Amino acid sequence: MAKLKDIALKAGVSITTVSRVLSDDKTLNVPDKTKVKIRTIAEELGYQKKQRAPSVKKHQQVGIVLWFSQHDEMNDPYFTEIRRGIETMAETCGVQITTVYKSEDMTYDLKPLKDVDGIIAIGKFLAGEIVRFKEISHSIVFVDSTPDARAYECIVIDFRKAVRQVLDFILETRLTPIAYIGGYERVNDKVLYGERRKKFFLEALKKRNLYDEALIETGFFRQKDGYRLMKKILNRKRPALVFCANDSMAQGALLALSEANIKVPEDVSVIGFNDNEQARFFSPPLTTLHVPTKHMGQEALLSLMKRMEHPDIPPVKKLVSTHLVVRNSTRKGA
Repeated sequence: MAKLKDIALKAGVSITTVSRVLSDDKTLNVPDKTKVKIRTIAEELGYQKKQRAPSVKKHQQVGIVLWFSQHDEMNDPYFTEIRRGIETMAETCGVQITTVYKSEDMTYDLKPLKDVDGIIAIGKFLAGEIVRFKEISHSIVFVDSTPDARAYECIVIDFRKAVRQVLDFILETRLTPIAYIGGYERVNDKVLYGERRKKFFLEALKKRNLYDEALIETGFFRQKDGYRLMKKILNRKRPALVFCANDSMAQGALLALSEANIKVPEDVSVIGFNDNEQARFFSPPLTTLHVPTKHMGQEALLSLMKRMEHPDIPPVKKLVSTHLVVRNSTRKGA
């Protein structure tokens, strides 16, 4: 297993600097490029930060509610890795986990959670569903959504900062025109949830006169939608760079480009979002924004355990930092 000294040696910095960067020390005064370099090397070397496990009551039980079915989970590793992070930390802390998925009829069978001490809700939920969670336990932590930051603890990505990192990189490449393949998420048969990446990214393109409606498409966060939407865009116009809302869609876009005999990155650069475990094995390996999904799951369980022990403390909204991992699916322009 990689150690701090291994990262420090490869990055050409001190062990103390590596430790402070990986601990998100806000008082550390080093360039952002150095921070990104350290985090990238840590990821490449498989470094895992040790988590301090709090004391727990014997036989403490926690429920996980996921807002998608087990079948849907297979289409997007993002939520799978959050769940695995929870389960890994639960094993360390001696906590028992009970998991509930959304059924195919878009409802939840919460009976298996009747004896849990707290709930981690992963995804987006309707107000009526949250009321049902509260009937089981008032100790609830949300991951990837903020239904009410005044009432509930939540672990979320800082999407505005994340998109800014991607945009800064894109502007450095000087590649235009720029396409965007975004996604909707289905809360139920009647409610679609738009994603914040699209809002922030398109606003930024418009401010810089880089927005082209012909190069914008939105579907669901699936590989087949990335494939289908990339083909639609190519039928209208060829972009120089495509930013996809997640890695699964980016994988589909890569396939569509390959079938059209368009080389990546020589003809078109592709950027994803999440940096799932398969992204480095795409053809070519995918440039993507790394989201520490397992850490989000671990942090969710630690936050919930603290809340179960101290139910009167104010809820906290925790923003998870991200960084861009540059691989071979992108190039710089002339």
